Parts: sequence; structure tokens; C-alpha cells
Amino acid sequence: MSEFRKVVKHMSIYSLGVLLGKVSSFLMLPLYTHVLSPADYGVIELLQLFGYTLAIVVGVGMASAVLRFYYVYHDPDRRHAVVSTGMAILAVLFAATVTLAMPFSKPLSQVIFGTAAYASLVRLELIVFALANFIEIPLAYVRAKQASVTFVAICTVRLVIELTLNVIMLVVLKLGVAGILYSSITTSMLVGGYLIMQTLRETGFRPSLAIGRQLVAFGLPLVLQGLGTFTINFSDRYFLRLFGTLDQVGMYSLAYKIAAIAAVLLADPFAQIWGPKFFEIANRPDGRRTCQAMFRHLNLVMIFAILGLSLFAPDVLQFMTAAPFRGAAAVVPVIGLSYLFASYRQFSYVGFWVKTETRPVARLTTLAAGVNLIGNVLLIPRFGMWGAAWATVVAYGVEFLVGIGMSQRRYRVDYPWTAIVAPLLGAAAMYVFVLLLASLVSGPALFAAKAIVLLLFPVLALAVGALSPLEFRTLVAFVHNPARAMRAIYAVSPQGVRT
Repeated sequence: MSEFRKVVKHMSIYSLGVLLGKVSSFLMLPLYTHVLSPADYGVIELLQLFGYTLAIVVGVGMASAVLRFYYVYHDPDRRHAVVSTGMAILAVLFAATVTLAMPFSKPLSQVIFGTAAYASLVRLELIVFALANFIEIPLAYVRAKQASVTFVAICTVRLVIELTLNVIMLVVLKLGVAGILYSSITTSMLVGGYLIMQTLRETGFRPSLAIGRQLVAFGLPLVLQGLGTFTINFSDRYFLRLFGTLDQVGMYSLAYKIAAIAAVLLADPFAQIWGPKFFEIANRPDGRRTCQAMFRHLNLVMIFAILGLSLFAPDVLQFMTAAPFRGAAAVVPVIGLSYLFASYRQFSYVGFWVKTETRPVARLTTLAAGVNLIGNVLLIPRFGMWGAAWATVVAYGVEFLVGIGMSQRRYRVDYPWTAIVAPLLGAAAMYVFVLLLASLVSGPALFAAKAIVLLLFPVLALAVGALSPLEFRTLVAFVHNPARAMRAIYAVSPQGVRT
């Protein structure tokens, strides 16, 4: 099986796994938006941002370090030592952080929300942070083994438990925001407990001081990268809270969840398999050709997904949410564009991956974070959610343009830029056309027009050379016979030649 086919195969399986891991938030939207207010939704978002910040700083990039050094060593005992060392480091760091932070829950609440009234929720979020993020090491071990089916099974179990507990906590016990945190704690204890025992059963517990130094040295620069990513993705919520209200934070967060479906279904699963796979193929003769093909394909499917989400977001929110949340649909296209540019990191970073360099990544993300902060300060007070969304787009765009130049000097790949840019411009024109059409028609006629426009996107991709005729025929075959078409996809190499 070619490397291209392996990536596509594992990506399709990881897509299901990541979807199952994230789908609970989407499935719970009708419940959340009817049981909780926009302000409650804003509280949940700010708590999650607090936990995410802790995970970045205290986690010292350990999951990425474990994944990278698992492939540095070929001896199974050394690989097992990498995993158990990562777990030992996080256990100490997370336990110390929770112990030290608990007495300061009121000051932390004051900083996050402007009031100490949410101190009890801050304490719960500290527990959520430690339990949920410690699981990342066992999950990194699953990814390193490329055990994508196991990954899906874990996500399925996690989904069932979380959905069940959310309904019990919100509907039966009526615990509100605290109920969601209790649900996360219980789910992480059950799933995490099993994963930790299973991982240690396979690897043993053999932490190594030497390996620990390597992991920390590799991971520490990723803290800056993680903080930069956090700033780009989430600092806008804090500025919205400062210059607006918790209601605006809730609305904007909902728009992010809709746009994030593209990342959940496509970019995140791709990243799950592309990182480990790239380490294998980087120095092979077909490594650069595989990068070219993967960038082109990921770009196409991301643009298609973002166009679809942008067109149908008003319909989805009309059906799934209460009236106060429906204005979030308007900003989905801009947030979707930021997710598209963020997905380009998988290719603007490959030069750093080849050279095992993390400092340039940290500097790039710091640059983008600075651009984002300036954009937030200048745009949010005047334009609200729109300013926040465009500040994120600009930040990711700057990071990609600077990063791809730096990466190409380390590992040159001749990407097909016309085939990358043309579909994006075409999709933007399609969306503007539908906006103009919406002033003339509505209801079923407008819905049908949106569907037709979306289905014409592959034709546009073929016309601008982003899809080859063979790939287009495969896509058409997929519509007629999905099972047969998937077998055909796995049998096509990056150059469109059967292998």
C-alpha cells in the first residue's frame, strides 16, 4: 500500500474517532441552548480557556515530545520508556499545579470573570484540567502505534459516557454549568483509568532521567507555541468579555463550534496521522510529492466543508438553537477561514519537523499571537465579534506566509500554489452570490440554491486544475457507490496513478 493510501486510510478512521470525540458538544447544542443562557455558555467557554491555558503551560508539550521521540528510538524498551517517562513527568506537574492553585480559586475567578462568584466552578475546572489532559499521553501512545481502530473505540466509549452524564446532570439533576464539569470529571476518570492501566500493562513503568531531559528540552519551546496558538484562538473571548458581555462571548463561542466542524472532521484527523507518517516518509524519494498531494487535497476538502458550513449555518441554528443564539451564523465564514489557514500549519512546519527544531515554531506562533493581540485591541471594541474573527484570520495568515518561507529553506517542496489559491477565491465568490440571492428568494428555494452551489464546487475545482480528471471521476463514483469509490481512493497514488 502506498504512503498516500495509508494516510488516506488512517485519516478516514481518525476522522470517525475525532468526530466521536467532539460530536457530543454539537449533539448537546439543542439542550445547552435551551437549558443554559448565552451568559452560561460564555462561562463554560471561559472556564475551558482557563483549563486550556494550564494544559499548555504545565503540560510542557509532553504529548508532542512523546510522539516525536517514540520514533527516534527503534528499540521497544526505549520506546516504552519514552511513554512512561512522559506520564511520570505530567503526573508530578499536574498534581503540583492543582494543589497550589486550589487555595487561589477566588482570585482566579476574579481575573477570569471579573467577580469571585465563580470560585467553585474554577475549582472544578482545575480537576477537569488535570484528569482530561493526563489522558493525552496514553492517547499519544495509541497514535504512535498508528492503532486508529483502537482510537475510534476509545472515542466511542467516551462519547456514550459523556452524553449520558450530560443529560443526567443538566436535565435530571439540573446542575447547570457545574453539571457539565462533573460530567467531564467522571468521564475522564472512567476512560482515563482504563487507558492508563492498559498503557502501563504494555509499556511497564520505567521512567528515565535521560529521556526525561530530552522530552522536556523538546517540549518547552512548544509551550510558547501553545500559548501563541491559545492567544490566536481564544484571547478574543477574553477581550469580548472585557469590551462586551458574557452574552457576546456565548454567541461567538457558538459560531466557533459551528465553524470548528471542518477542523473536527478533516484537519484534526489529518494531523493525527500526518505527523507520525511524515516522520517516516520525509527522507524517502516520494516524500515531497506526498506533501504536495496532501496539501492540495486537504485544502480542497477544507474549503468545501467551510463553504457548506457557511451556507447552511443559519438553517442549522434555526433548527437546533433558541432564538438568542441564531445571530452567531453570520460570523461563521470568517471563523472558517481562520481554521483553513490554521490547517496549513501541517505543511508550513514540515521543514522544522525534519530538522527537529521547535524554537522557530515557537517564534512563529509568538509573532502570530502578537498580530492577533493588536488586532483584538484595535478591532473588538469597534466591531465586536467581526473584529475578533478577522483578527484571527490575519494572525494565521501572517504565520503561514512567514512560516512557509522559513520551512522551505530547510525542506523545499514545490507546492501547486494556483491549485491552492484558486478554489478559495472561487468559494468566496460562490458565497457572495448566495448572499445576494438571499435578498431575492427565501425558504425552500434558497435552501435548494445553496445545495446546488455547494455541489458545483468540485466542478470549479476541476476547472481550475485543483482536481485532476481522474480524481473528479472518483468523486463522482463516490456519490453513486460510496463503498466501491473508497476502495478506488485507496488504490490511487498521489500522482493519480493506480498502484
